Amino acid sequence: MSVPNQDKYEKFIVVVNEGSGVIFQPITEEYSYILTAKHTLYEDKETMEKPIGNHKLEVKGSNVEFIEKYEHDTLDIAIVKIKRLNIAITPIMGKLDDNNEKKYDFFGHPNRDNDDSLDNFKVIANKTKDDKKIMIFDECDYSGQEAISGASGGGIFRELDDKIYLIAIEFEMNAKQNSKRRDRRIKAYSIKVFDEIIKKYDLVYLDEERNKFFMQKYKVKTIPVEINGKILNVKTVPVKIDGKILNVSIYPVTYTEYELFSKVNCQYTDKEKSLYPITDISWDEAYEYCLWLGNITNKDIRMLSSEEWNSLIKKYIPKDKIIDYNISSCDSLQKINNIKEDNLGLYNIIGNIKEWCRDGEGDKRYIKGIVFSDNLNKIDKLFKNKMTHKYTSKNNRGFRIIF
Repeated sequence: MSVPNQDKYEKFIVVVNEGSGVIFQPITEEYSYILTAKHTLYEDKETMEKPIGNHKLEVKGSNVEFIEKYEHDTLDIAIVKIKRLNIAITPIMGKLDDNNEKKYDFFGHPNRDNDDSLDNFKVIANKTKDDKKIMIFDECDYSGQEAISGASGGGIFRELDDKIYLIAIEFEMNAKQNSKRRDRRIKAYSIKVFDEIIKKYDLVYLDEERNKFFMQKYKVKTIPVEINGKILNVKTVPVKIDGKILNVSIYPVTYTEYELFSKVNCQYTDKEKSLYPITDISWDEAYEYCLWLGNITNKDIRMLSSEEWNSLIKKYIPKDKIIDYNISSCDSLQKINNIKEDNLGLYNIIGNIKEWCRDGEGDKRYIKGIVFSDNLNKIDKLFKNKMTHKYTSKNNRGFRIIF
């Protein structure tokens, strides 16, 4: 069967063991996801009691590196984390269209004669069940079980205005009683249901639309700054500290951000630089960065004071919750989003690196937070004492901005 626009779809329709799946790129440079039916990950597809050990994952005949899987507790859906795939396109999360025809395309890899070639079936949107999770599609054009075996976990798509929208992931194909050839039926889970897996495992959002939830929840402000043709997006959240509303940067300043001000030696690739906080920065260098960025944005950009840090942590992060928002007891520096945001929308303000404060005593400056290699018991010491250090740099010291 000829497949329309096969060159578009074959980039993200995946062979998953004896089934299929769809590549979807979450908002990260680290890895990619495959969305699929959960039963494709098991030898016994009926009971799902024998998980497959070595997964067969292929795109266009090339192997894909498996990392981890995340399954829904009750529904036949799963997300497989794989090594990052640098593909030019992934589909957009979509919904059932209100057009009159309601025609869609179902893509998968039916295993005909041991040939895992991509195949396409035209389907008609019929209805959704009461819970709006399951979608029913009728008039699927296939002749028998041998035509669809291996297509489980494939995607149902709508192409509109040169954009490809992923509507649902198939989990069952059957026919009505006394059906004719064109009365075949597909059952699929709405793409929205995968949010339940995202929430359960605290995974990275699947697309920019989900990222808007974070932006709205914490009232994130984005200040675009253009420097030598490059755009720096400074993201902050408003926080009430000592009766004043101040804007605190979501992350510590990263290598990518700092490099727009001054070149630094860095062990990370260009793509990774935006994911790690700048370290080996002296207090003077952090201070000069704040002045530089403040001049460009016309804002009073600075580092937090030690009192502001204490006030913020004590007021907004209960001691029994500190461990939930901290990176510690690690062998090396961690990425800025390697742990979930705290209830302010801030990342790593307690752990991963120590952060310079703007104030100090004599020739020393205060520093707050604990580093990736510290134990949590050091947090009490930080609350009680004003820890001062010389201005010099160290591989576990960085900073974040406030205005």
